[in-house]
Amino acid sequence: MQNTVRVENGLDFIKRKKAIKKRKKMVTKVVLSLMIFSLCIGVGAKLTKVIAHAGEVKVEKQLTNYEKVEVVINKGDTLWSLQEKLTPNADIREMLYLAEKNAGHNFTNVKAGDVVTLFKK
Repeated sequence: MQNTVRVENGLDFIKRKKAIKKRKKMVTKVVLSLMIFSLCIGVGAKLTKVIAHAGEVKVEKQLTNYEKVEVVINKGDTLWSLQEKLTPNADIREMLYLAEKNAGHNFTNVKAGDVVTLFKK
């Protein structure tokens, strides 16, 4: 009987040892995954800043060809029609995009009486 108990204890020991080894591998994989994820987040954040800065430089460069004009919005005016009068040969979508970038916000809530800065060639 004692021999049987020792063999069973030996098998239990081997099973526990394998289970511990398996858990260590799992923990190592999780830690490695978290480290790689953190690295990707850091690189992504840095890359986003670089791209954003490049976009700002591009906008500033494009704006050097235009004169800033402050326009008071009247009832019935649309930004599209106002910008079209100022730059009839330009892409109005691009001009309004540049105006929004210059303002630092979008023009979704513009109403009569507001003053916006648009661009004139």
